[in-house]
Amino acid sequence: MFDEAQRLGSPVRASARALTREVVLGDTVVPAGSVAMLLYAAANRDPRRFADPDRFDPDRPERQHLAFGHGPHHCLGAPLSLIAGSAVLRGLAEADAVRELSTTLTEATARPNEQFAFGGVRELPVSCPLRTELMEVAA
Repeated sequence: MFDEAQRLGSPVRASARALTREVVLGDTVVPAGSVAMLLYAAANRDPRRFADPDRFDPDRPERQHLAFGHGPHHCLGAPLSLIAGSAVLRGLAEADAVRELSTTLTEATARPNEQFAFGGVRELPVSCPLRTELMEVAA
């Protein structure tokens, strides 16, 4: 599930590369020395690669996205991010048995990162008081 969330909300949306050789894209020749802007977030929603690309599908069979880059520029921290993110989601799911988890998703409460190259939210406040029905049973 967390992997699919990374595909939809890529932590790195874009990156630039200096071309070491001439590249032909369709009818356009991009000369060596040019700077190319790689838009990972757009590639992760490419309908030629992902069926119904804007839909969140935790069971999506295609897992080869570019949320953490690719090849020699692949993020070294990607495995740790996926493990940590999955652990957080598991912890929240387990906590839901004894806590009322909620958050109000608005631009005021979940302020988006305003940098062009990096995605995500700057903060995400989560309320998790004990469930009142459990407190009444314990009393």
